Amino acid sequence: MTNKSIISVDIQPDHISFDSDKLKRLADLYNEADEVIFIYNGTRMGYSDLNTIKSWLSEIGVKSEKLINFNFIEKEYGFFRDLTDIGISEELLISLLKYMLDNGYRNINEISPDVIENILGEDITGTEFYIPELYYDLEDLGILPESTGEYTLIGGASDACLKEVEILLRAGNVEYIKNYHFIY
Repeated sequence: MTNKSIISVDIQPDHISFDSDKLKRLADLYNEADEVIFIYNGTRMGYSDLNTIKSWLSEIGVKSEKLINFNFIEKEYGFFRDLTDIGISEELLISLLKYMLDNGYRNINEISPDVIENILGEDITGTEFYIPELYYDLEDLGILPESTGEYTLIGGASDACLKEVEILLRAGNVEYIKNYHFIY
C-alpha cells in the first residue's frame, strides 16, 4: 500500500461481515497506516459504543499502539439523502456544497430559493440539506478543505454513507483513492 492515510467509514461489527482472512488483512492495513480517521455510527444511531468498537478492532488484530492514535469520529446518517433520493446528481450536490461553504451557509434554508434553483436547476423547497458536523470534524483534523494529503477510502455502504463522505471530500477538493478490497 503506497498511501498511509486511511479514512474508514462504517467498518464496524454492526455493519460488516468480512471473513477472518479479510479481517486480518484489514487489521494489517490499519497497522501499516500512519493515520487512520475512523468514522462510525455510534450510540446516537442505535449502534455499538466506541469502547465496543475499539475492543472489536483489537480482537481482529489492530495493535494497541496504533489504536490509541486513531481519530474516531461518530457521525450522523443520511445528511444528503433528501436530495439524492429525489435524483439530484453528485455534481450538483457538490456545486451546492461549495456554494454553501464559500458563502458561510450551514443549512439550505438560509439560502434564497432562487439561488438554489439556479444551482440545481429545480425547485427543492421543503427538502433538507445541510453541512454535516462531519465536515467540521474533518476540517478540525486538517483534512477539509483542500488537504495536501492523499487518502485511501474504505468502508461502506458504497451507495450510502461512503458516498456521502466521498461527496464531502470532493466538495473540499481532497484527493483520495478507493481500496475496493474493503468497500462493501
